[in-house]
Amino acid sequence: MKADILIHGGTVIDPARGIHEQRDVAIRHGKFLEIPMGEPVEAGQILPAQDHIVTPGLIDLHAHINYLGSANGLPGDTFCLPNGVTAVADAGSIGVSNYRALLHQTDAWMVKTRFFINVSAGGQIMSKHFPEPLDPSKWEDELFQKAFEDGRGRILGLKVRTSKKVVGELGLKPLKAAIELARRFSMPLVVHPTDPPVPMGELAELLDPGSILCHIFQGVGMTCIENGHLSEGLLQARERGVIYDVAHGRLNFSFPVARTALNLGLEPDTISTDASQANWNKTPMVSLPVVMGKFLAMGMSLDRVIEKVTCNPARILGQAGKWGTMAPGTCADAAIIKIQNRPVIYQDCFGNEQPGEQVLSVRATILDGKLVYRAAEMM
Repeated sequence: MKADILIHGGTVIDPARGIHEQRDVAIRHGKFLEIPMGEPVEAGQILPAQDHIVTPGLIDLHAHINYLGSANGLPGDTFCLPNGVTAVADAGSIGVSNYRALLHQTDAWMVKTRFFINVSAGGQIMSKHFPEPLDPSKWEDELFQKAFEDGRGRILGLKVRTSKKVVGELGLKPLKAAIELARRFSMPLVVHPTDPPVPMGELAELLDPGSILCHIFQGVGMTCIENGHLSEGLLQARERGVIYDVAHGRLNFSFPVARTALNLGLEPDTISTDASQANWNKTPMVSLPVVMGKFLAMGMSLDRVIEKVTCNPARILGQAGKWGTMAPGTCADAAIIKIQNRPVIYQDCFGNEQPGEQVLSVRATILDGKLVYRAAEMM
């Protein structure tokens, strides 16, 4: 059989299909191919992947990519492709006043993009110096409706922050209003809980199934851990379908909180970066593969880590069976990753350390069947 690209000799990890085995991967016309048993493959380009893992293209569920429209926005392709990321979701950088600019901007990018629109009119333009106003009396349903229509399926839901420094005396009022707004449009809601006005479990209990509580292992104020136990209500909310996302960020990840939560049985559903100009390529966040490495260091299995950056976020973004898998006939998005076995000290956002023995290094990224990034080591 003929192929455009053959990834040869790698260990394929595709949690969506329960696959973890050494096998070749063939790509033609932008799609993955089924290789019949014993049939030779004639390929225009062969990528040797011995001693590497081959995964579906990674999906970053929470980042800030409003590069031309906000102080902290990242250029999507530059940030994503060298790190094996083939799809990324922006978490609230835009509002109903400026979403068109980001839609237009990302039309020119290669990486696949989706968006959660902020409930405030302008989104997170310059959060450190100018927190978004969250007075629900200023919200207009008609403007949100127009944004969802213009988004043509790319705007998937809403985003609200509940931090004390953002909501001030409004307390839970913006969150409760955002929940009602999301219900009116049958959309999920992303909730930022760092230093929340009420316990994390209480926040989670307010949310509807399909909504996302991000920064699940944040370490400021009330966290997911209370007196050595999980905040009451967290596990019950998960059983109802509330989703827990890492969204590491610059200030939103604590090793002591994460280690305790994992030991108590609270795994995140997704692992993401909360990447922005403030933390991109900087310690402690650096990149999605680095955040993934932190969970390996805390004892999570490689297959579980891969699941949380492939098929799980694909399902949340409405792309189950289309993204986050290497099933024959699906779009050929893939990452070739070298696992370097060497001592490493990972850091969280507060200076706490976690020793590890593995570092993930992306050596190649394929997007829609095209080799869009290749490290020198793959020459």
